[in-house]
Amino acid sequence: MTPRTVLPDSLRLRAHAQGGVLTAAQLTAAGVSRAVIRGLAARGWAHIAHGIVCLRRPTWESLLWSGLLRGGPGAVAGAEAATHLNGITRREPGRIVIWLPRTSRRVQFAFEGWRVEYRVGDRPAAGKPLRLPPAASLVDYARDATEDELIHAAATAISRGLLSPDEVERAFVEPARVRHRAAVLLLTSTAGAGIESILEWRYLWHVERAHRLPAMVRQDRRMAGSRFDGSYPEHGLVVELDGREFHDAGRDRIRDNRTVLNLGWVTLRYGWSDVLNEPCRVANEVAFALRQRGWEGRVATCPRCRGRPPSRLKPPPGGVVELLDEPRRSRLQAG
Repeated sequence: MTPRTVLPDSLRLRAHAQGGVLTAAQLTAAGVSRAVIRGLAARGWAHIAHGIVCLRRPTWESLLWSGLLRGGPGAVAGAEAATHLNGITRREPGRIVIWLPRTSRRVQFAFEGWRVEYRVGDRPAAGKPLRLPPAASLVDYARDATEDELIHAAATAISRGLLSPDEVERAFVEPARVRHRAAVLLLTSTAGAGIESILEWRYLWHVERAHRLPAMVRQDRRMAGSRFDGSYPEHGLVVELDGREFHDAGRDRIRDNRTVLNLGWVTLRYGWSDVLNEPCRVANEVAFALRQRGWEGRVATCPRCRGRPPSRLKPPPGGVVELLDEPRRSRLQAG
């Protein structure tokens, strides 16, 4: 006997919409007896948690729906599960956070390497399956994420048009307490300059600004079919930042050659290891290339150049809102 032989079409369609998952209450309400449920469970249905069965091989989506359905009315996915559902983060997290209304209580459960964790508190909901809205999901993600993870997520949300810099700013200014607030506000204050990834963020702060290099033109599209991560048009220099673990070196060479042939510009290319571990070397190389092409400035030394650990980005004495430019600060304070 298979689920198809005993389940009405309405139940199979509901299971399909719920990641293959049904609750015992949904099954019995549709007229499926508990004896049939027990019999089918012995023939391949996955028993994920008390009162929750899956009609097919469980996936991350199945566990998410299991957590929501077991949570009951008002259950909302939060943290990284919500940012993933909102298209902000890529990975399917092994820990799935579900927010419940204050009147509810549930015990967390695990299944085949996934863990569903419940938190209590009234939270807004959006989409299907229900999750925190994009801005709220970033704030909730900040509870568990490292600074780099959060900055990457916020930069992704802004670059993809999922959130505006103002929406991110407001989400991180309004709560009384939120982790990584200063770093996020620094990001949003520079988002209009084209920062789209954590690697570009690190380059901006630890290479460009730490060594007082001139600001690049970011996301430069002046050559048809290409977009440069950064360029100095007046000096004929391109800076490419490659954060991919695996990339097509042949395609990079073709693009660099096209840049020389079409524009007469040269390209400096840096990856994670360069920017993360040797930002001072990168800064000196960029400065040297700029000086060869007419720049008359001087590269500054940072704490790392002098053998000291780099200082962390901190809010100024006036508070985190003072990180923003005057128009944004006024809008946030007025709102």
